[in-house]
Amino acid sequence: MISTKNLIYDLADVPREWIFEHYLNLTEKLTGQDIKMKSVFNTREKTPSMCIYIDRNNIYKFKDFSSGIGGDGLTLVQNLFNLPTRGSASYKIIEDYNQYVLTNGCNTIRSYRQHSKFKVTDYEMRHWNTLDQKYWMGFHIGSRLLSRYNVVPLEYYIMTKTDENDVVSSITIKGNISMGILEKTGHSIRFISQRLKRVNLSR
Repeated sequence: MISTKNLIYDLADVPREWIFEHYLNLTEKLTGQDIKMKSVFNTREKTPSMCIYIDRNNIYKFKDFSSGIGGDGLTLVQNLFNLPTRGSASYKIIEDYNQYVLTNGCNTIRSYRQHSKFKVTDYEMRHWNTLDQKYWMGFHIGSRLLSRYNVVPLEYYIMTKTDENDVVSSITIKGNISMGILEKTGHSIRFISQRLKRVNLSR
């Protein structure tokens, strides 16, 4: 006889990380780390642009820069299966999770450990060019608005992190349209555009 005592009826009882692991067929358990993978919404994508990450409220979310889709587990399932509402996505998750529990047993909600993350440690600005103009005018955004929000073109930027074993990793990123928003101090970059190309990985 199959026991149903572990079945759940509330989405809050479904581990949030399970939603991403199950529907994205992840090969590793989510324990607080970030994941970068190819878009599940754009099968023609060659360079991974879909990120799974923990937000400031310690909740797993995703952002797919290829399609522009992003949000929580409900948003992921709703878009993956073209469901009409978040409610229908919730119902599917609960139904699928209960089936998973019947087959594999209960999947307990985990506590996350802190993982080191890459931070921008250096950058070099460049001059605006015609490619920048073509890109921004596609969104009807001119130089006056870019200047107001301190958007600057970048030649490259470097991201660095130190892991729990004090191993330092750095990535130099450069692209035809690499941009950032300068902080008010004028010395640090707060945002980097998505149209980037990784050119070097040193460790």
